[in-house]
Amino acid sequence: NAGAVVGISYPSQEPYTYRGFLWTAGKGMQAIGTLGKDQDSFALAISASGRVVGYASPLSITTQTAFDWSQNQGIQSLRAGNQSVASGINNLGEIVGGYDFEDAFTAFVWTPTLHVQNLNDLIPSDSGWFLDQAIAVNQSGQIVANGEINGQFHAALLTPTN
Repeated sequence: NAGAVVGISYPSQEPYTYRGFLWTAGKGMQAIGTLGKDQDSFALAISASGRVVGYASPLSITTQTAFDWSQNQGIQSLRAGNQSVASGINNLGEIVGGYDFEDAFTAFVWTPTLHVQNLNDLIPSDSGWFLDQAIAVNQSGQIVANGEINGQFHAALLTPTN
């Protein structure tokens, strides 16, 4: 809503590296950093309040760590499994994505009070769904996710009941 954009840059002075960025009309392109030395970062979503989510990954290893970035706090790991990706955030600080859980990539929601929750534990157990990635979350807490039902892959819209 504020005209800010997030994305991934490929700085020419640093071969084979990717850096997440935030762009605003007032400040231009601003690097959001990484979670450690010799890491890439990928900015995937931004809230209206300017918080950015995505993932960081060591340059030579195929692990991924979900992060939350803000102007005041900088980049912070969400600590969601050994592999994780944050792909959506709303202004309530609810973050969604996917993480490795019991040998499967699983959709999650992260909240400031409850931290990481497996979305499959929050839907009826007899629904037939297995959700593997949450993509976006709106201000009402509705979550768009990908998953499998009856052996077929589909998108799902999850609406909180309480």
